[in-house]
Amino acid sequence: MKKHSFLIVLLLSFTSPVISQNIDSVYWAKYNLSMYSDCGAMKFLYQIPKFMECFPLKPICKDNSFGYKMIEVRTADYKYGWVDIDDLGDSTYFILKKAEADKSAEKKRIEKLKNDSINAEVYKFLHSKQIWITEVSAKDYGSQSAGIVVKFLNTSTKTIKYINFTAVPYNQVHDPVIDDIGKSFKACQLIGPILPDGDATYQTDILFFSSIVSYYKLKNISVQYMDNSVIYFNYKDILLKQ
Repeated sequence: MKKHSFLIVLLLSFTSPVISQNIDSVYWAKYNLSMYSDCGAMKFLYQIPKFMECFPLKPICKDNSFGYKMIEVRTADYKYGWVDIDDLGDSTYFILKKAEADKSAEKKRIEKLKNDSINAEVYKFLHSKQIWITEVSAKDYGSQSAGIVVKFLNTSTKTIKYINFTAVPYNQVHDPVIDDIGKSFKACQLIGPILPDGDATYQTDILFFSSIVSYYKLKNISVQYMDNSVIYFNYKDILLKQ
């Protein structure tokens, strides 16, 4: 009986306990991870931010129904609880991942500076004039008539009241068109208000009674602002080429 008792005690002494050996002194969160109230991972306490330092307080525990290797830790911001050790990285992992994150952040910073520079140049270019025509297009309306779409961008510091212009139609071989009722140009007016840095569209479905209008040129362009001041513009000078 004593011999059997001795063997049982000896066997127990070599049986792996639920709590295993200690781990290193400091780890880092691989990503945003969950902290729990105990080894069983039953009650959520807190979300640990990525790269947060975690200091182990106890050895690894496997006493849970999920098969997690849990460890009690204190975070750098003094939160206490249990986490899955597989969600933690050692110093080597941290250094590599932090370097990757820093590289990515630097790449984004450089890209932002580049985009900001491009945007600044575009802004400067656009505001070098007080108004732009961003589109002039001919639209077929049925088989015997043509419409027009003209888009404007107000890059001045004042609100526009009216934009007046004359539309002249051309065919595909670049000759002026005289439509079926003898019209070769049409006066148009876009009514505002168009705020600074705002855009507006003049559109009509039937401008000329012709089936051969390919495109338009504009002339006699004038802009009247809300203070009733008027400025005249040359079509080629304010046509924004795409």
